[in-house]
Amino acid sequence: MAMTSEHASSAERLRAEQMRAELEVLRTRLAEKERIIQSLRPQAVDGNTASGADGSGLESEGVAAPTDTRSQNHEHYQSLFENSPVPLWEEDFSQVKAYIMGLVANGIADFRSYFEIDPSEVVACARLIKVTDVNVAALRLFEANSKEELLANLSSTFTEASYKAIRERLIAIANGQFVFECEAMAKTLRGHDIDIYVKSAVVPGYGDSLRKVYLTTWDITEQKKAEKRLVESEGKFRGLYEQSPLAIQLYDLRGYLLWANQKTLDLFGVDDTSQLDGFNFWDDPNLSPENREALQRGEAVVVSATFNFDFANTPIQFKTSRTGIIYLDMYVIPLRIKGETTGYVVQIVEVTAQKKAEQELAKVAEERWHTLNKLSTSQRLREHAEHIGKAGSWERELATNRVIWSANMFDVFGVPPQEPTLDLLFSLIHPEEVSQWKRHFQEMIHHSFEPFEYDYRIVRPNGTIAWIHSVAEVLRDDNGTAVKLVGMAQDITERKQTEVELRQSERRLKEAQKVAHLGNWDLDVRTNQFDWSDEVYRIFGLEPNSVDVTYDSFLEFVVAEDRPTIDDVYHTLANNGKAEFEYRAIRQDGEMRWVSGRGEAYFSEAGEPLRMFGVVQDVTELRKAEEELHRIEWLLTKSAPTDASESEWFPHYGDLTELNTERTIAESVGKETLRDIAADLMALLGTSIAVFEVNGDYAFRVLQSDWIRLIDEKSREQCATRDNAEAIRSGRWSFHEDCWNCTAGPAIETGQPVDCICGCGSRVYAVPIRAGGNVVGAICVGYGTPTTDPSVLDTIAETLGVDVDSLRRAASTYEPRPKYIVEMAKERAASSARLIGEIVERRRSEERYRETQQQLLKQQDEAKRRVEEELERTRERLVRKTRLAAIGQLSGSIAHELRNPLSAVRNAAYFLKRHGLKEEDKTIRFLDVIDRQTTRADRIINNLLEMTRSKAPVTSGVDLHRAVNETLKQVEDMGDVRCRVVTTPDPFLFFVDAGQFKQVAANLIRNAVQAMDGNGELIIEATRNDADDVIVFRDNGPGIDADVRDTLFEPLVTSKTTGTGLGLSICRQIIERHGGTITVVEENGRGAAFQISLPRQPAQTGGAEANLLS
Repeated sequence: MAMTSEHASSAERLRAEQMRAELEVLRTRLAEKERIIQSLRPQAVDGNTASGADGSGLESEGVAAPTDTRSQNHEHYQSLFENSPVPLWEEDFSQVKAYIMGLVANGIADFRSYFEIDPSEVVACARLIKVTDVNVAALRLFEANSKEELLANLSSTFTEASYKAIRERLIAIANGQFVFECEAMAKTLRGHDIDIYVKSAVVPGYGDSLRKVYLTTWDITEQKKAEKRLVESEGKFRGLYEQSPLAIQLYDLRGYLLWANQKTLDLFGVDDTSQLDGFNFWDDPNLSPENREALQRGEAVVVSATFNFDFANTPIQFKTSRTGIIYLDMYVIPLRIKGETTGYVVQIVEVTAQKKAEQELAKVAEERWHTLNKLSTSQRLREHAEHIGKAGSWERELATNRVIWSANMFDVFGVPPQEPTLDLLFSLIHPEEVSQWKRHFQEMIHHSFEPFEYDYRIVRPNGTIAWIHSVAEVLRDDNGTAVKLVGMAQDITERKQTEVELRQSERRLKEAQKVAHLGNWDLDVRTNQFDWSDEVYRIFGLEPNSVDVTYDSFLEFVVAEDRPTIDDVYHTLANNGKAEFEYRAIRQDGEMRWVSGRGEAYFSEAGEPLRMFGVVQDVTELRKAEEELHRIEWLLTKSAPTDASESEWFPHYGDLTELNTERTIAESVGKETLRDIAADLMALLGTSIAVFEVNGDYAFRVLQSDWIRLIDEKSREQCATRDNAEAIRSGRWSFHEDCWNCTAGPAIETGQPVDCICGCGSRVYAVPIRAGGNVVGAICVGYGTPTTDPSVLDTIAETLGVDVDSLRRAASTYEPRPKYIVEMAKERAASSARLIGEIVERRRSEERYRETQQQLLKQQDEAKRRVEEELERTRERLVRKTRLAAIGQLSGSIAHELRNPLSAVRNAAYFLKRHGLKEEDKTIRFLDVIDRQTTRADRIINNLLEMTRSKAPVTSGVDLHRAVNETLKQVEDMGDVRCRVVTTPDPFLFFVDAGQFKQVAANLIRNAVQAMDGNGELIIEATRNDADDVIVFRDNGPGIDADVRDTLFEPLVTSKTTGTGLGLSICRQIIERHGGTITVVEENGRGAAFQISLPRQPAQTGGAEANLLS
């Protein structure tokens, strides 16, 4: 309910605020229509104005406009009057005016007290008001059918509130007011109460007699109702603002106070808000026109206000306990609902202490102003200086808006000497600058305590546009109130043109630098502070002017190896004054750029460097082009053998790829593709290449250079075995061990490229091979010129048992590769690794696709099998239902026909046994047979009917022991069959329909007795799990044949010669209606077992007793 009330309250506030907004719109429209009506009053022709008493140009009493013009205007006016959507009245107050003037002549001055003492005078004056015309909208408002009906019954529309409104109008007339507005209550001719908004205005020219007064009314009934609901709902959340440390006030759109918290009352020294009723927000002189415009646009404003509580100096509109002057900062925030302003929230902070400090500053400013006034002796010097500087001075008194210009001001603005005014100034300011100029100067008047500078454009009378630089200062009195503006204006057109040309030149320079990637720099040696152009920032990957750069922070961008070069350049500039340089720079995103430049130094007279400056250029693309050219030149002039036979590529001890047990890469990529990849890399490097599986087996291996072959063969000989697998396992094959342990193994383990020097003195680069996000191997390439270090050669020779000269000869046959060729080979090795990985992943995908296809086919076969089985089960259910339908039709038709003769036979047998026969008579035995067989026939009929009925079970708690005992009493011919019940837990309580379960138990017990030929043991076992109660009926008879077991529960299916095949089918129907199942359980020995599973239900609590088959 609390939420509902709050929502309703919010809706009412919303409707009230919307109606207030609509009312403001209507007031605006009303004012516009009044303006139109006034403009349509008869005008004089031929340029002669028929001026009334107020000089408005409208027709006045006793002054007539030309007849034709007056007639046309009157017709136009009358059409607007009649068709206006606003209810309009035309009234004659001349008799009222005369009456009031008579009261004035009799000495009546305080009309409010006069009318309050004698209210009958208000009624008397109301009768003197003459309504001369009303429009159609007024008829609708007051529910009148015609003007005559409304004017004839006008007095019936008055209420007590109406007379109060008339009293206020009379007081306004007595005070000489021509415009009056208020809210009142009236009645329609149909007796309905309406709230109306009333505004009256005297037609210009009729101010003396009041013979023509226009009255507008508007129905605000719904608004008043909404306002009432709004006031009621606002009380619910006022408490929230009462706790605020700020003074908070809420005003409506018209500026009237709706609510204020206790902090506001304390701030203004009043007891309650009623003492502030006379205060209107929009009447606050502290609210500037700019603030008013901003609030009307829905923008928040900050207003600085002053309140003087000293009655002796400044009377205020409410009684207060405070004295003196306080200064306030008011934060005015429009209250908006659905994009529309519905009111204003004002938060007030007292800043008296700050303002007093500002007043002290204002006194200093005033003293300065007095000093300036005494400087008249320097007037001629000032005018001469103004002439030289193309400047002029001016003053503006804010109270009168009187403007004073010096003589040079007229030259600055290009106008002849004349009386300067604000209108003259605004006519000269460029149209695009006027609003901004006014805003700047208003801000200066209200907020500035320091001189203010501002540049703007003017348009001289000859059409030329000039730029003016204005410096102004506000002169304030002791209270800090602005009283005068003084300032100077200087023609800066030439300077502006120079600045424009300079900016254009700078822009062209920046564009040229950007295109050429060329920037300039300047270093202050004393502070080590750089000044960079925009392009230098871009070269280093930074936004222009985004960071301050020092010499030390600049070095952080330089590649570490090149920093000594930069230091050398710095010292060269400091000593010789000029230097050229080139270095590598690393951007923040990690990209490396080549930078070239030159610089010079500027020295002091003592020879100390003061500044260093110069230019830098991004030459990265040039260096890349040069490197690419070198690559092409090398490839054109140098070539590696590409037609070597396979015997030249593989060592004499055989192909190690034959030992590959992993074979993921070998089988996925193929030997031919791996050979092509190796040939491409060997054409560049001519050294060695090996492709490893993830387990270290070789997928491919080629040794080409004499140096690599020699090192490999000699290290192989160290293994002292002809078996390659044994040699690898021995760990003495140093070339293989270095290649795997130093490069390929770490690359596979870390998933990152590895570059290192192996024990053979050559470098090896390894790249991991990834397939589907997993590392499946690595590709290793040897590169670099073999070592020539004598100590290293001696170590290798001693380790491998080879002479040093052989090593030198093998090393000398290798032709060194340029650095860019090596880098190209590394890139191709990485590309080859990606290619191999993609091929492996593709083969894996193909394999997964084949496996998926096989799985889909298997699932399809399985689904087909399940569908076929479900179809077979559906067919079986359909057959069973068909049988049941046939049984139902049969049982329904024969039940009645059979039961009647059976009853007659049973009754006859009963009669014969009880009358005329002795017990030893053989006839009695035959009559017992008749009785048993008719009972059996009746049970068969009941089973047939049970098959066709679907009775919903009514479950309750049942004790199994008691249920079985009562069932046994209903089963005839138990013979020597022993029945035993075993339950866990004991007693065993479960939930079933007692009667239906007894029927199931009777059928199963009867079947067991018949199966055991009346001699045997029947065990009924009951257990319980989390979900089900399980009851098993187990006998030790001959069991059930397998060929009958699947159809045993079908209607009319039986394994007995005397059975009907209905009992088990009925059992299944009953158990399934309970949500359970009944199945035949296979037994290891003799006998048959039937298992019933029933879903468990929550146990009864509170000591309730189970229904035990009463």
